[in-house]
Amino acid sequence: ITGDLPTNADQTLVIASALWILAGNLMLTDNRSPLTGDQPEAMVAAAEACAPGVPAMLMRTAVMLHYIRSGDFDKAEACAWENHRFAEGPEADGVDLVAALNGLGIVAAHRGDVEETLTFMSQALAAQHALGTSLDLNIAEGNVAEALLDLGRAHEALPHAATAVRESPFAGPIRRWALTQLARAHWMLGDQDAALGVAREVEAALLPHLESNPSASAELAELRTHVPGLVKK
Repeated sequence: ITGDLPTNADQTLVIASALWILAGNLMLTDNRSPLTGDQPEAMVAAAEACAPGVPAMLMRTAVMLHYIRSGDFDKAEACAWENHRFAEGPEADGVDLVAALNGLGIVAAHRGDVEETLTFMSQALAAQHALGTSLDLNIAEGNVAEALLDLGRAHEALPHAATAVRESPFAGPIRRWALTQLARAHWMLGDQDAALGVAREVEAALLPHLESNPSASAELAELRTHVPGLVKK
Protein backbone atom coordinates (compact mmCIF):
# COMPACT_ATOMS: atom_id res chain seq x y z
CA ILE A 1 0.00 0.00 0.00
CA THR A 2 1.47 3.33 -1.03
CA GLY A 3 0.41 6.96 -0.88
CA ASP A 4 -1.29 8.95 1.85
CA LEU A 5 -3.87 7.44 4.15
CA PRO A 6 -7.37 8.81 3.60
CA THR A 7 -8.35 11.68 5.86
CA ASN A 8 -11.72 10.11 6.66
CA ALA A 9 -11.39 8.40 10.05
CA ASP A 10 -13.67 5.50 9.20
CA GLN A 11 -11.73 4.72 6.03
CA THR A 12 -8.49 4.84 8.00
CA LEU A 13 -9.87 2.37 10.52
CA VAL A 14 -10.93 0.03 7.73
CA ILE A 15 -7.46 0.09 6.18
CA ALA A 16 -5.84 -0.40 9.59
CA SER A 17 -8.18 -3.29 10.34
CA ALA A 18 -7.46 -4.97 7.02
CA LEU A 19 -3.73 -4.71 7.67
CA TRP A 20 -4.14 -6.08 11.19
CA ILE A 21 -6.20 -8.99 9.85
CA LEU A 22 -3.36 -9.81 7.45
CA ALA A 23 -0.77 -9.47 10.22
CA GLY A 24 -2.91 -11.51 12.60
CA ASN A 25 -3.24 -14.36 10.13
CA LEU A 26 0.50 -14.36 9.51
CA MET A 27 1.27 -14.36 13.23
CA LEU A 28 -1.18 -17.01 14.41
CA THR A 29 1.63 -19.55 14.09
CA ASP A 30 4.15 -17.29 15.81
CA ASN A 31 4.42 -16.01 19.39
CA ARG A 32 3.54 -12.45 18.45
CA SER A 33 0.43 -10.36 18.15
CA PRO A 34 -0.15 -7.46 15.75
CA LEU A 35 -2.05 -5.57 18.47
CA THR A 36 -0.50 -4.42 21.74
CA GLY A 37 -1.45 -2.48 24.85
CA ASP A 38 -4.94 -1.02 24.75
CA GLN A 39 -5.25 -1.37 20.96
CA PRO A 40 -7.64 -4.38 21.09
CA GLU A 41 -10.08 -2.57 23.37
CA ALA A 42 -9.80 0.58 21.24
CA MET A 43 -10.59 -1.42 18.12
CA VAL A 44 -13.63 -3.02 19.80
CA ALA A 45 -14.86 0.40 20.88
CA ALA A 46 -14.36 1.74 17.37
CA ALA A 47 -16.28 -1.21 15.91
CA GLU A 48 -19.17 -0.63 18.32
CA ALA A 49 -19.21 3.06 17.43
CA CYS A 50 -19.52 2.28 13.73
CA ALA A 51 -22.82 1.59 12.09
CA PRO A 52 -23.28 -2.15 11.46
CA GLY A 53 -21.40 -3.07 8.33
CA VAL A 54 -18.21 -4.34 6.80
CA PRO A 55 -15.94 -1.75 8.51
CA ALA A 56 -17.05 -2.92 11.95
CA MET A 57 -16.76 -6.54 10.84
CA LEU A 58 -13.19 -5.98 9.67
CA MET A 59 -12.25 -4.40 12.98
CA ARG A 60 -13.81 -7.22 15.00
CA THR A 61 -12.01 -9.79 12.87
CA ALA A 62 -8.68 -8.08 13.54
CA VAL A 63 -9.37 -8.10 17.28
CA MET A 64 -10.60 -11.72 17.13
CA LEU A 65 -7.28 -12.82 15.66
CA HIS A 66 -5.43 -10.94 18.38
CA TYR A 67 -7.44 -12.62 21.12
CA ILE A 68 -6.83 -16.05 19.54
CA ARG A 69 -3.12 -15.39 19.52
CA SER A 70 -3.18 -14.26 23.16
CA GLY A 71 -5.27 -17.27 24.19
CA ASP A 72 -8.39 -15.34 25.22
CA PHE A 73 -10.85 -17.53 23.35
CA ASP A 74 -13.95 -16.19 25.12
CA LYS A 75 -13.29 -12.68 23.82
CA ALA A 76 -12.34 -14.05 20.39
CA GLU A 77 -15.60 -15.99 20.26
CA ALA A 78 -17.59 -12.91 21.29
CA CYS A 79 -16.11 -10.98 18.35
CA ALA A 80 -16.89 -13.87 16.00
CA TRP A 81 -20.52 -14.12 17.12
CA GLU A 82 -20.99 -10.37 16.79
CA ASN A 83 -19.80 -10.66 13.19
CA HIS A 84 -22.20 -13.55 12.66
CA ARG A 85 -25.13 -11.49 13.96
CA PHE A 86 -24.35 -8.81 11.41
CA ALA A 87 -23.80 -11.37 8.64
CA GLU A 88 -27.29 -12.79 9.13
CA GLY A 89 -28.88 -9.36 8.94
CA PRO A 90 -30.43 -7.56 5.97
CA GLU A 91 -27.43 -5.32 5.32
CA ALA A 92 -25.01 -8.21 4.84
CA ASP A 93 -24.46 -10.51 1.89
CA GLY A 94 -23.30 -14.06 1.31
CA VAL A 95 -19.63 -13.13 1.41
CA ASP A 96 -20.08 -11.68 4.90
CA LEU A 97 -21.79 -14.88 6.06
CA VAL A 98 -18.94 -17.05 4.75
CA ALA A 99 -16.41 -14.84 6.54
CA ALA A 100 -18.37 -14.89 9.80
CA LEU A 101 -18.77 -18.67 9.79
CA ASN A 102 -15.08 -19.09 9.01
CA GLY A 103 -14.30 -16.87 11.98
CA LEU A 104 -16.37 -19.06 14.29
CA GLY A 105 -14.65 -22.12 12.86
CA ILE A 106 -11.21 -20.61 13.42
CA VAL A 107 -11.99 -19.88 17.05
CA ALA A 108 -13.34 -23.40 17.57
CA ALA A 109 -10.24 -24.89 15.94
CA HIS A 110 -7.91 -22.99 18.23
CA ARG A 111 -10.01 -24.02 21.23
CA GLY A 112 -9.47 -27.62 20.15
CA ASP A 113 -13.17 -28.33 19.55
CA VAL A 114 -12.94 -30.26 16.29
CA GLU A 115 -16.62 -31.19 16.11
CA GLU A 116 -17.65 -27.56 16.41
CA THR A 117 -14.96 -26.60 13.90
CA LEU A 118 -16.45 -29.03 11.40
CA THR A 119 -19.95 -27.68 12.02
CA PHE A 120 -18.98 -24.08 11.29
CA MET A 121 -16.67 -24.92 8.40
CA SER A 122 -19.37 -27.09 6.79
CA GLN A 123 -21.83 -24.22 7.12
CA ALA A 124 -19.25 -21.88 5.58
CA LEU A 125 -18.78 -24.29 2.67
CA ALA A 126 -22.54 -24.45 2.09
CA ALA A 127 -22.70 -20.65 2.14
CA GLN A 128 -19.75 -20.55 -0.27
CA HIS A 129 -21.56 -22.85 -2.71
CA ALA A 130 -24.67 -20.67 -2.42
CA LEU A 131 -22.63 -17.75 -3.74
CA GLY A 132 -22.21 -19.59 -7.05
CA THR A 133 -18.55 -18.63 -7.38
CA SER A 134 -15.30 -20.55 -7.10
CA LEU A 135 -13.60 -17.63 -5.34
CA ASP A 136 -12.12 -18.96 -2.06
CA LEU A 137 -13.78 -22.34 -2.65
CA ASN A 138 -10.36 -23.93 -2.17
CA ILE A 139 -10.15 -22.59 1.37
CA ALA A 140 -13.70 -23.61 2.27
CA GLU A 141 -13.18 -27.14 0.94
CA GLY A 142 -9.78 -27.43 2.61
CA ASN A 143 -11.16 -26.31 5.98
CA VAL A 144 -13.81 -29.04 5.88
CA ALA A 145 -11.24 -31.63 4.78
CA GLU A 146 -8.88 -30.68 7.61
CA ALA A 147 -11.62 -30.90 10.25
CA LEU A 148 -12.79 -34.28 8.95
CA LEU A 149 -9.23 -35.59 8.98
CA ASP A 150 -8.76 -34.37 12.55
CA LEU A 151 -11.81 -36.47 13.39
CA GLY A 152 -10.38 -39.51 11.57
CA ARG A 153 -13.01 -39.39 8.83
CA ALA A 154 -10.64 -39.74 5.88
CA HIS A 155 -13.17 -41.23 3.44
CA GLU A 156 -15.33 -38.11 3.77
CA ALA A 157 -12.33 -35.79 3.73
CA LEU A 158 -10.78 -37.12 0.51
CA PRO A 159 -13.15 -35.47 -2.02
CA HIS A 160 -13.02 -32.16 -0.16
CA ALA A 161 -9.22 -32.24 -0.12
CA ALA A 162 -9.10 -33.14 -3.81
CA THR A 163 -11.37 -30.21 -4.65
CA ALA A 164 -9.24 -27.88 -2.53
CA VAL A 165 -6.16 -28.91 -4.52
CA ARG A 166 -7.95 -28.62 -7.86
CA GLU A 167 -9.13 -25.11 -6.94
CA SER A 168 -5.58 -24.10 -5.90
CA PRO A 169 -3.64 -24.25 -9.17
CA PHE A 170 -0.95 -21.74 -8.25
CA ALA A 171 2.13 -22.55 -6.19
CA GLY A 172 2.14 -21.07 -2.71
CA PRO A 173 1.07 -21.67 0.88
CA ILE A 174 -2.60 -22.32 0.12
CA ARG A 175 -1.80 -25.00 -2.46
CA ARG A 176 0.74 -26.57 -0.09
CA TRP A 177 -1.86 -26.64 2.69
CA ALA A 178 -4.45 -28.20 0.37
CA LEU A 179 -1.93 -30.78 -0.82
CA THR A 180 -1.09 -31.63 2.78
CA GLN A 181 -4.75 -32.39 3.51
CA LEU A 182 -4.92 -34.59 0.41
CA ALA A 183 -1.73 -36.43 1.39
CA ARG A 184 -3.11 -36.95 4.91
CA ALA A 185 -6.32 -38.43 3.52
CA HIS A 186 -4.50 -40.84 1.23
CA TRP A 187 -2.17 -41.92 4.03
CA MET A 188 -5.00 -42.49 6.50
CA LEU A 189 -6.82 -44.55 3.87
CA GLY A 190 -3.75 -46.74 3.37
CA ASP A 191 -2.81 -45.50 -0.09
CA GLN A 192 0.80 -44.73 0.73
CA ASP A 193 1.96 -44.30 -2.87
CA ALA A 194 -0.68 -41.65 -3.54
CA ALA A 195 0.10 -39.94 -0.22
CA LEU A 196 3.83 -39.81 -0.90
CA GLY A 197 3.31 -38.59 -4.45
CA VAL A 198 1.26 -35.64 -3.21
CA ALA A 199 3.48 -34.96 -0.20
CA ARG A 200 6.63 -34.80 -2.32
CA GLU A 201 5.26 -31.79 -4.20
CA VAL A 202 4.98 -29.97 -0.88
CA GLU A 203 8.40 -31.19 0.22
CA ALA A 204 10.02 -30.04 -3.04
CA ALA A 205 8.54 -26.57 -2.57
CA LEU A 206 9.79 -26.28 1.02
CA LEU A 207 13.29 -27.79 0.88
CA PRO A 208 15.02 -24.79 -0.78
CA HIS A 209 13.76 -22.48 1.99
CA LEU A 210 14.57 -24.42 5.15
CA GLU A 211 17.64 -22.40 6.12
CA SER A 212 16.19 -18.97 5.36
CA ASN A 213 12.62 -19.50 6.57
CA PRO A 214 11.95 -21.16 9.95
CA SER A 215 8.25 -21.53 9.13
CA ALA A 216 9.20 -23.73 6.17
CA SER A 217 10.95 -26.12 8.54
CA ALA A 218 7.89 -26.22 10.80
CA GLU A 219 5.60 -26.82 7.84
CA LEU A 220 7.76 -29.67 6.57
CA ALA A 221 7.95 -31.22 10.03
CA GLU A 222 4.15 -31.14 10.28
CA LEU A 223 3.84 -32.74 6.84
CA ARG A 224 6.18 -35.55 7.86
CA THR A 225 4.13 -36.08 11.01
CA HIS A 226 1.01 -36.60 8.92
CA VAL A 227 2.81 -38.66 6.25
CA PRO A 228 5.42 -40.67 8.18
CA GLY A 229 6.62 -42.38 5.03
CA LEU A 230 8.10 -39.08 3.88
CA VAL A 231 11.44 -39.75 5.54
CA LYS A 232 14.01 -37.04 6.03
CA LYS A 233 16.66 -37.12 3.33
